[in-house]
Amino acid sequence: NYKVYLKENNFFDKNYLKEENQYIAALIEFIETRKRFSKKVSLDNMDYFLSLFDHPEHKFKSIHVTGTNGKGSTVSYLKNIYLAGGYNVATFTSPYVIKFNERITYNDQYISDQDLLKYGNLIVSKYDEIIKSGHDLPGFFEFITLLAFIYFADLMIDVAVIEVGIGGRLDATNVITPLASIITSVGLDHIEQLGPTKAHIVKEKLGIVKESIPLFTAVKEKDLLNIMNEKCLESNSIFQKVDFERLKIKKMDIESSVFSYKGYDDLSISLVGMHQIENAVLALDVVDYLNNSNELPITADSIYTGLNKT
Repeated sequence: NYKVYLKENNFFDKNYLKEENQYIAALIEFIETRKRFSKKVSLDNMDYFLSLFDHPEHKFKSIHVTGTNGKGSTVSYLKNIYLAGGYNVATFTSPYVIKFNERITYNDQYISDQDLLKYGNLIVSKYDEIIKSGHDLPGFFEFITLLAFIYFADLMIDVAVIEVGIGGRLDATNVITPLASIITSVGLDHIEQLGPTKAHIVKEKLGIVKESIPLFTAVKEKDLLNIMNEKCLESNSIFQKVDFERLKIKKMDIESSVFSYKGYDDLSISLVGMHQIENAVLALDVVDYLNNSNELPITADSIYTGLNKT
């Protein structure tokens, strides 16, 4: 079926770079018509796909972000703080708003159509090998995750901020070993895939926690925090929740919010609402930890600038 599609749409062609406008729409249509949801019991398929490209997920530093709400904002705060600090930063997010390429960025620039074609065709070039191996072909999210990781591995990036698609445990992104894991919030999202209660859902999201890798959260519910703490004890991971008692709001209106948190006074953001302040201090906790552990050293000026620019 994929060969028939390629023949009809002609994006898998040795001359595609010469006429990229003709082929990019066909490639995106091809990706978006891949299977969206399938019942998975492991990440074996994703691991196999990555092995075909010499495991690109091991070739860059990363921060892994899951949660029901707040993922996008938290990713943006982290991205802008590290960009302000002079780092080369990649992001992988979903869904997109206007253009498919938004999902994958490098230094605040969307992946180009040319690179999307280049890496998309590279993946499709392995389809015969995948079929012969007996593995299923990549689904939609596996395809774009694989594409992003190969692209990031080829770039000189300092850190990639990776957003989970759905849940965490069986998400295609959950093949990385990040510097830090983040759960922004827990609500009743994707209950068909993740389970009927917040307790079920938080356990799925906790699937991103790796041995000895710290977990950060802005979750407030005590029962969910207890589940998180137990998981981190099992995996020897530091567990840090936002210390809301040390958050002092100085101004919050439609134009901006000004607040202090821990040792930082008069932090300013332009995104509106209390939830955006919470996302900002969650990002700040992660940045502070990675700064203190010398993984990604950053100055206070870069933190102020990055938050304000988001």
